[in-house]
Amino acid sequence: MEQPIQMRTKRLQTRIMDFGALLICMNIVFLLFQIIFRALTDRNTDMNSIVVINTASSLFTVILNLNVCVSIGVGIVAAQKAETGNHASVVRIAYIYGLVCSGIITVLSLVLAPTITSLYSVPTEIIAQCTVYFRIIILGIPFAMLYLIGTALYKAQENIKKPLLIMILSGAVGIVLLILLKVLSVGVYSSAIALLVTQIIAGCFMLIQYLKRKDDWRLQLRATSESGNITLLMVLHGISLCFFLVIYMLYQNRLYQYLSRESINLIVANASARVFFNFVLYILLAVFETSLYISARCYGVGDLSGVKLTGRFTSLIGLVIGCGTGIVMTLFSDVLLRLVTEQVTAAPEVKLNFIAVGIGSGLLGVMFGLAGCMSGISLSPLAVILTLIGFAGVGYIWLVAVVEHVHTISAYYATYPIGWFAAAFLLLIMLIVIIKDKEKHRNREN
Repeated sequence: MEQPIQMRTKRLQTRIMDFGALLICMNIVFLLFQIIFRALTDRNTDMNSIVVINTASSLFTVILNLNVCVSIGVGIVAAQKAETGNHASVVRIAYIYGLVCSGIITVLSLVLAPTITSLYSVPTEIIAQCTVYFRIIILGIPFAMLYLIGTALYKAQENIKKPLLIMILSGAVGIVLLILLKVLSVGVYSSAIALLVTQIIAGCFMLIQYLKRKDDWRLQLRATSESGNITLLMVLHGISLCFFLVIYMLYQNRLYQYLSRESINLIVANASARVFFNFVLYILLAVFETSLYISARCYGVGDLSGVKLTGRFTSLIGLVIGCGTGIVMTLFSDVLLRLVTEQVTAAPEVKLNFIAVGIGSGLLGVMFGLAGCMSGISLSPLAVILTLIGFAGVGYIWLVAVVEHVHTISAYYATYPIGWFAAAFLLLIMLIVIIKDKEKHRNREN
């Protein structure tokens, strides 16, 4: 009996490692394309144009992340259904739901574009350019959603080779087009046009993949009797994740308000460390998705022991990756800082920031592993609430009760690891309680 259990554990751990490695690779490729695209965009660009691009791109990132949250909600349901059939219904509802959400977001963004861009502190004379740039890239959101939904469905099948290839193809075309438009001196809108074309290519190629499939994951238009339940679950997960994103952005804005009152060294240190923290974050997000999709597949067939193993193993991976990258950032903070700025070198603020990110990254990895596991068993609303209570709630209490009175840089940077530790602790306790309760319920039924 012990031998089969060990073999089953090893197989599941291998699945987690293989799937997680592919997700990490995909996220790093996406980040590299972002860096290259941004470097080409800023090259030989005047300051006003850079302000236009930065403002519109920041707004676009928020809109795109909302669509990502919707697609993750789709992926949770698809993964739970992956082993039980009814794939055609899931695919059909996923695309309809995704297009409806992205259509609403796109229309609202286009209509409210002047109001949204005017909220940013940009010179009055370039607000019109910001609005036009924003509207151009927003037109690609429905196509981006086609790609995101298709990718979420592939992730539910633990197969992301085609989404990765489509990303590489569309990204390469976008970069080549951007270079061509720069050579032709199209102006500030060259990067917006290139980004729009990239989204269109990615979305169309992904849609074609699902229209051409020969198995029951093929996109079909016929309805099934289970449509209502599937749609409700997708909406529930999507709304929960979007709510988390909004609160997270508000909390980050509150932290930045405190930061803006301090010295220029603190501001530069924060911006410098964030460049490298974003790299760590993209890797740890792969841990979150690995935990989410694998635990959802296990939960879909009633395998609670698989859910527990997934939560433990992905949390351990997140801890190792987070601490490992954090240690590198701490040890080589001087070298890394020189890569992004020359304004501050070896300043105490920089050292403290890198150390805080280093310590916090391991805790963030654990938090992501547990949050993904809880979301995978259809408890994403609870995972969101506990994460916000720990990360934003406890972090905000620390900020108000300690940082506002002590006014030390070390106290400010401690906000991140304290918040992530609190969130991970709450998620761990609740996950243990929930799984034990489900196991007792299942034993009574048997």
